[in-house]
Amino acid sequence: DGFIEVNIKENNVLVKGKKVKENILLDINGNEIYLNSVGIVNEGLLEITDSIENSNGRIYMDESKDYGLLNKVNGKVILENVRVDISSTTYAFYNESVNDMEFNEAIINSEVISNFYGIYNANEGTIKFNNTIMNVNVHKNGVYGIYNAGNGEIIYNSGDIIIERTSLEQNTVTFAYGIYNRSSGIITINDGIISPAGNITTSYGVYAENNSGTVNFFGGELKGRQTGIYIPQKMSINNDGNSYANMVNLPI
Repeated sequence: DGFIEVNIKENNVLVKGKKVKENILLDINGNEIYLNSVGIVNEGLLEITDSIENSNGRIYMDESKDYGLLNKVNGKVILENVRVDISSTTYAFYNESVNDMEFNEAIINSEVISNFYGIYNANEGTIKFNNTIMNVNVHKNGVYGIYNAGNGEIIYNSGDIIIERTSLEQNTVTFAYGIYNRSSGIITINDGIISPAGNITTSYGVYAENNSGTVNFFGGELKGRQTGIYIPQKMSINNDGNSYANMVNLPI
């Protein structure tokens, strides 16, 4: 269907600043891809998978200046049944696109020093989170599991976002947000667990900064030291099981 298929057959493939403009199907085939520099810049349709069940294959992001994977304006990304390990990068996945970034049965492990974004949705794109696990261990400052900056949408169907503090010193990690909705975007949570650690100074499962956004919470479990979900003043709550704009919508 117009894809270029890349099947990795040797371990420890080194990728330096690859820019993808075509439709790429990348099967890591139980092996390891090591990304440094700027990682991957995608401008087409990029699907990454691991066809080997229960494999030790992974994509390893290390020493990235800013991004592990940058999805440009017209790009679309699908991660399917693949493990991603992240160290020392600011944005693991940065979505500039109006299209989707989709995570299906993926595992995202992060060991970071400070100020980390697991998935940053910059514009009007949609992030789909399906049966995916995100583990973040942070040493200082703060972390966002998923950050929705603009008018985009986060559809969290199932999975876990777990954020832990690695430092034994108190107050080194000052904040942690499982999902942060900054503006008028839409957050929908249907199932799963979102759990920033209680030993972090300020932590929320879901944080709605602006009352022009919409939060749909229809299932799952939200945790945080302050509360599972933060609702700004003047934002109404609806519990009839339907979804209305600019409200927090809860099940009946």
